[in-house]
Order: sequence, then structure tokens, then C-alpha cells
Amino acid sequence: MASFSRAVFVQKLSELRISQKSIVSLSRWVLEFRQNAGSVVTVWLQQFRLVTPGRKIIFLYLANDVLQNGRRGGPEFLILFATVLREAARLVARSRDEACKACFRTLLDIWQERKVYIDEFIQNLRLPLGEPQTLPPTVTEEQRPPEKQTFGAIQESEPRSVPEGPSPQPSILNLPLIEKMIRALQNLQQSASGDTGEMPTLPPEVQDASFVKRVAGTSEAKNLTELMEKKCTSLLEYSSVLVRKIDDQHNLIEMLLACTQNQYEVLVEKEKKYEESKKKYQEATQILQCLVDIST
Repeated sequence: MASFSRAVFVQKLSELRISQKSIVSLSRWVLEFRQNAGSVVTVWLQQFRLVTPGRKIIFLYLANDVLQNGRRGGPEFLILFATVLREAARLVARSRDEACKACFRTLLDIWQERKVYIDEFIQNLRLPLGEPQTLPPTVTEEQRPPEKQTFGAIQESEPRSVPEGPSPQPSILNLPLIEKMIRALQNLQQSASGDTGEMPTLPPEVQDASFVKRVAGTSEAKNLTELMEKKCTSLLEYSSVLVRKIDDQHNLIEMLLACTQNQYEVLVEKEKKYEESKKKYQEATQILQCLVDIST
């Protein structure tokens, strides 16, 4: 399988059309690069900021397909998209485009109905759109924006290959992603320890352009040419290694950000449960005290 390329993804996004075939095709391509989920989401948001409201609708359809059909393989896309959907909601609201806002609202209804994200997170996404924090009713045909009629199959049909049962939630500690991040850290540490001596050594005749003036004869020129070609090849190979390492480090940083976001979501959820438990304890203590007073 070819490696993930941001430039290729940007090109594919520019060619994306509002049809089920186009959306599903790019979604499947994206899901082949689960290990590059951070780069995928970053590029998606960067391009989402730039496109028109009409194109934003298509990008939202793509995110919907990736989220719903990527759950079986792991929670990477769920968690990483969760870090950018708040900004996406603000951008949709700022566009003042009713069709775009209606599209996003309907997707939020679908995600809530199918438990793609927890209710509290979805309610927070509704706020920029000017919606009250109330649970939405079941999605009806009348509530769907007109654009959806040309692309209804993607929203109305069941997602492809989505497993039954509860899906990973941002408020649940994401152990698989943490384990993957630890492995990535170990791999980087091992590769860093083997970096010594990888940089090709260049002889003076390759580094000093004035050395060419001292070349005497065709044979010597040919030897110098072969030496330079060999060293150029070595430098290109070493550059490729550096590019891969830089990409690995970039992905690791994005995984760290995702894990940080996940930890924050877990902390917020635990604090909420703690406050609820504390309140119930205080109420139970008051009731117990009343019972003691009555019995005496």
C-alpha cells in the first residue's frame, strides 16, 4: 500500500463531488491510512476553513462516512475528529448558510441517534448553531435540507460495516491509542539510537566546486562524475529516511494531542460523576438525619 500524502489528499478533496460514489470512494481511501488519522483530520480542517459553504456540506458528508464506517477498526478517527468538530461547527455557523447549518444539524441528529458520540459532546456542537441544549427528536424527512435529497442514501442508509453494540466514546479512556502512542515512542527511541553514522560522508572533491577546475583528463572527470552520482544517491536515500522520521514524529505529536484531549474528556466526565455522587451523598445524609430525629 502506498504511503499517505497530504498533497494527494488535498487534491482528492478538491475533486470530491456530492455523490455517494465519490464520497464512499474517498472515505475508503482515507480509512486505509488509519495510522495517519491525525494528518487526515488536520488536512480536512485546513481545507474546510477555505472552502465555500456548499463545499463544506460535501466535507461534512465525508467526515460522516469516515466516522461511521471507521469505528470497527479503532477509535482514532472518532477521537481526532472530536478535536476539530467544535471549530467546524463555529465555521458552519459563521458562514450564515442555512443549507450548510441544516446539513450539520441533521448529521448531529444521526450521530446522536447512532451513538457515534456521547450526547453531551453533541449538545456542545449544537451551541454555535444557536440550538438549545435539548435532545433532538427523531430525524424526519421534513427536517432534512433540500441538498440531502440528491445524496440521501449516505445519511439514510445504515453505515457500511459498522459493528453492533456500543462504540468507543471520547469520554472513555482510549487505551488502544495510548498503547499505539507508546509503541511509536519506543520506535522513535530505537531509530534515534541508530542514527549515528547514517549521514553520508562527503569527500572534499564533492563539496568544493573549485575542485572541478583541477580535473585533468576524461578519465578523472568520469570518476568524479560517478563519485558525485553515488553520493547524491546516498543523500537522497538519507533524505527519504529523514522525511519518514519527521512524518513519524508529526504523527506522534498528533497522537499526543489526541491522547491529551481524551484525558481531558475523561477528567471532565469523572468530575461530573463525582459532583453527582457528592450531591447524592449529601441528600442521603440529610434524609438519614431526618430519620434519626424522627425516631428520637
